[in-house]
Amino acid sequence: MTELDKTQRTLKRCIDLIPTPKIINLENFDEFINRRRLIEEIRQIHGFRKKLYEELEKCETHWQELALLHLFKYFSWELIRAEKWFYDSENKKHWRVDIYVANLIIIEIDGKHHRLDDSRFTLDESKDDFFTENGYIVLRRSNDWTAKNYKKLPTIILDFLNNYNKRIFSLSI
Repeated sequence: MTELDKTQRTLKRCIDLIPTPKIINLENFDEFINRRRLIEEIRQIHGFRKKLYEELEKCETHWQELALLHLFKYFSWELIRAEKWFYDSENKKHWRVDIYVANLIIIEIDGKHHRLDDSRFTLDESKDDFFTENGYIVLRRSNDWTAKNYKKLPTIILDFLNNYNKRIFSLSI
């Protein structure tokens, strides 16, 4: 049984434990509303867990998982994707990104082979150029950096977004 199946069973048990009034009238209406709110909260938690499991399965390395888990603590889970594919029609290539945040920031977490292999380095440069030309911000970090600084990622992204919003606001005035 997978973690997702266990979570679904737990969700069902939690909902079953909340008492349901048989007849809804003015006396037990508040109880009925509270039950509906509890069920909705449980479903939201379940939705988050399901999304988290799905996103973690897409990660290729432990460092991607660690960075992703830390980002999930600070950002709405609708804003983060563990893997996203883009198509470069000019070069006829599909590009995969490690972590995609807020439809604006791409985080690439690279192993040692990205620095040692010249062809891989060139490929990474062309990938970064494609995303930069299309309006994305690429944050490329090594596994070593991520291992030491993964807790700084949300702060780096939030600082960047704040400065980015200020820059857009000042341009529009």
